[in-house]
Amino acid sequence: MSSDASNLMWAGECPVSHVLGYNLTDSSAVQIGLRQPNGIEFAINIPASAIDDVVAMLIKAKGELAVPPPITTETQEARLWPIKRAEYGETDQADGRVIRLFVEDGAHLNFGMSRTASVALAEQVLFAEGLATYGSIKLQS
Repeated sequence: MSSDASNLMWAGECPVSHVLGYNLTDSSAVQIGLRQPNGIEFAINIPASAIDDVVAMLIKAKGELAVPPPITTETQEARLWPIKRAEYGETDQADGRVIRLFVEDGAHLNFGMSRTASVALAEQVLFAEGLATYGSIKLQS
């Protein structure tokens, strides 16, 4: 349990063996269907206003569970999220730059990036595509 949640009162564990799917409710929430190992099915409702926080918490927890393996042509251990489109621009938050990645069905995630991280990402993409060599992209003042 994360230290962020250590002061919460827990009713008990509810192990999950399968994620059944989701529905959008009339009350602007996402209802996620789950199944326990004993076959009991239940749902949790997450209000739209909390979805980003829940996703961020789950991604953080996943990162604490294991270090991701290096990316190789054989990378199959993690789900790959197909990126349908990306946007990049300036923002008043997160060091001034944001990259928005759109996945299936229009869902998107926003990532704040520093100028240095943006250049490093561009360099990695251009290198992987054979359009540049490492160290060939320089920051200008």
